[in-house]
Amino acid sequence: MKNFHNIEKTASHHIFYTGYGAGTVWKIYGKTGCWTAYPNDREQCNIVICEPTLEKVSLRLQEIAA
Repeated sequence: MKNFHNIEKTASHHIFYTGYGAGTVWKIYGKTGCWTAYPNDREQCNIVICEPTLEKVSLRLQEIAA
């Protein structure tokens, strides 16, 4: 996996990543071609991100934070 400044692989029996952006933590699920990010605190940030690559998810999280 390419390294992203705002996404890390989670050590868990479930395969998902943890993302950071918009002042909240995000759970990122998927595989190549279909990645979905959900914020942990939906009251603070009510957005769902769907992108074809983790790189694009990372960029979207960065844009939301700005």
